[in-house]
Amino acid sequence: MLFFLFEFLEHLEEQDKHQLFENLTKNLNKNAYIFISTINKNLLSKYLAIDIAENLLKLLPKKTHDFNLFLSPSKLQSISQKYNLNLMDIEGMQYNPIFKSFKLSKFDLVNYFGTLKY
Repeated sequence: MLFFLFEFLEHLEEQDKHQLFENLTKNLNKNAYIFISTINKNLLSKYLAIDIAENLLKLLPKKTHDFNLFLSPSKLQSISQKYNLNLMDIEGMQYNPIFKSFKLSKFDLVNYFGTLKY
């Protein structure tokens, strides 16, 4: 079983993130994979995702993101462990605004993908 949470977790309050993971583990089959894309929580991600993408370049509507809801890989790891999920991989994602394209990267300071296994 595969489950995708793309560009979603950074919009949930902390308790809602925990409720989601609890519900996932109640409803997923063993050996299920969960693929996540979200925004890392640090000053660079705040600057690029909110200040630049939303406010300067207007790629997204203003107030789409709340920095307090961003999720660092270490926080994803701790939530995952709490619900017996194995964080197998973190891969960065970079956006090129000139070509309007994305690519995978080792640079996970802004956007990243995580792979979890139940």
